[in-house]
Amino acid sequence: MTAARPSRWFSAEDIVHGRINLAGYPFRFIWINAAPSSGLRVTFGHSGTAAMVDLVLTAAELLEAQGWQVVNFEQGGKIAYLRRVAPSPAR
Repeated sequence: MTAARPSRWFSAEDIVHGRINLAGYPFRFIWINAAPSSGLRVTFGHSGTAAMVDLVLTAAELLEAQGWQVVNFEQGGKIAYLRRVAPSPAR
């Protein structure tokens, strides 16, 4: 039986809170976004939209430190597309 194909979408919140590890991720391109939630205002102290953008930017910065590079932002910064530019350390 073939294993399920990994998703190319990841939650910025999962990345920021360390619930996602992309060290062994098999693909080169991914996209991340922040879904609106009531916890964003409390956690980041911004309006809902500003908090979502801040979360995506924070996740993108964390991933850049792991060999990923932002290709593009969409929807006013609420979605980021990234590509891996350095080989994964787990490979």
